[in-house]
This record gives sequence, structure tokens and C-alpha cells, in this order.
Amino acid sequence: MNEAIRQLHAIESQPGVVCGSIATCFPLADVPDMGASVTVVTDNDMPRAQSLADELASWIFARRGDWQLEMPTTRVALQRARANGSYPAIVADRNDNTGGGSPGDSTGMLQTFVDEQPGDGCILYIVDPEAVQACATAGTGATFSLAVGGKSAPEQGPPVPMTAEVVALSDGRFRYAGPMYAGLEGSMGPSAYIRQGGVHVLLVTAREQPYDTAFAESMGLDPRRMQFIGVKSAAHFRANFGLDRSRWYPNPAFTVRSMCGTTTLAVTSIPFRRTGFQPVWSTHQVSVSQVRHVSNENKKATCWSAGISRSSLF
Repeated sequence: MNEAIRQLHAIESQPGVVCGSIATCFPLADVPDMGASVTVVTDNDMPRAQSLADELASWIFARRGDWQLEMPTTRVALQRARANGSYPAIVADRNDNTGGGSPGDSTGMLQTFVDEQPGDGCILYIVDPEAVQACATAGTGATFSLAVGGKSAPEQGPPVPMTAEVVALSDGRFRYAGPMYAGLEGSMGPSAYIRQGGVHVLLVTAREQPYDTAFAESMGLDPRRMQFIGVKSAAHFRANFGLDRSRWYPNPAFTVRSMCGTTTLAVTSIPFRRTGFQPVWSTHQVSVSQVRHVSNENKKATCWSAGISRSSLF
């Protein structure tokens, strides 16, 4: 994506170009216009806007193979992190990303953490109101047996049996640290922090991904002190977790292929019905060109936006 943005900025730096944009699309959307799009706006030069938009769209499509993300299993990701020896290591389970519509209670990552015992590791979050209630009944400080996750659908995997200590309970209210939602109040609903050996888990009621570490810290869990951090998220965690390597987290994240989960990027297994095509990046291309004339009456100026030139990247 960085290389594509550099190409975009090169176009935007040209005389007469007002601005441009790339939208990479939501690959699970079963809609006729699903696919990446490019928009270029020039100062009253529609043919040039269309030409530049087509040029950038063609550049992106020609490199569609570069956008295919390797997703190892959680077990392989942990092994690679140990070999790298730099901590904390973040493991992102995008197959159970609540931001993509997943229930948030898949158990593939948790089961691997329990089996591998990788050292101090936490999982943010597992949506399991039933387990939260069991923890509330047991009380803070209690150690008891419970089944965690895997209650929403068979595709999410079976519940993981744990004998865990209830470290903390909460009504789920906290304030976001940002950058996303900085200063705003959030709520994960009734929540519990449980621990089995070196495996730390935040159980929540609300379906939400970890935008930052503020909620974990409100529960008494500091992810920065962990060797491994499992997040049920695809991308939004990256801003706060410092994946630009300028903040507290120095390492690239491992985006993993969970053994279970309803939000899959395996588009070959999804029966798309409204796109009019099966969007498999290696064999299909969809191009739609549309030009839109935009007038700004207040500034007495006219701009041409063009490029809604779409190419399937997936």
C-alpha cells in the first residue's frame, strides 16, 4: 500500500491535479461495484483526470499479486516470533474481526495460546457474556473451571476449557486513548479479566475490536508487558499499537489465519451473487469507468473528478 500511495502522491504533485484517492474496497461485499477504485480530480480537465485515474488503476491491477497477504497459523506466528526474539509480538486474528461482522468468540487463537504456553500472552478480546457472568458469580480472586468462547456458531470453534483466576471485573466503561476515538467514552459491557498460567484473556459482552490499549489498562492488564498480544482485529489496532515503529511497539504484526472464524478472506469459498463475477484476483478483472462533473458555486470554480475505474484486487 505504501508504494501505491507514493504513486498517488506523484500524480497529485503534477500541475493541474487537485487531489486523488485510492479505495481498496471491502473484499467481502457482495455488491455490483465491489473492487478497488481510483479517483483523480483535476482543475477543469476531464480527459486528463480520466487518463491519470486509468493509469493508476492499471498500475495497481498489474501488481495485484503483491496485495495477497500470507497468513500463517497462530502456532507458526508464535514460532516465528520466538525465533525473532523481539517482544512484544502482535498476532492479529482478522478471521474473527468484529469490525468485519464476526461474533468475536472464535477459539483458534486462544486454544493455541493455551496449548503452546508461549510465555506471558494476552488476547483482546473474546466476546462471551456467558463466561463473564460465570466470572461475576465466582467473584474476583476466585479460581474455577469454565468454558471460554465458541458459543455463537459452530464455525467459531468449540469452547476452550480453562481453569482460570478471575483477576478483575468491570462494567466495561472506559475512555479511549486514541488516536481513534481519543477522549471518547466507550463501553465493552460487563467484562472480566481472567488468567490461566501465562495466558491472560479479556472477556467482554460488546462486540468491538481493540482500537487501543485503554480498556485493557482499565482492567489492570498492560499489554506492553506481554511477550505476545493477540488481537481480534484486522487493521484498526495498528494506530495505537504503534506499528509505524515510532511508538512502544517495534515489530511488524503477524496477521494470522485462524483455524476457525466466520470472517474469512478465502473469497473462492464465498458464493458471490450480486457482483456479476467471482472476484478471484488471478483470473478476473472488472473495469467500470465513470466521470463526474463537480461544480463549486461558492468558489466559482469547476473540478472534474474521474477514475472511478475499478479493478478487482482479490
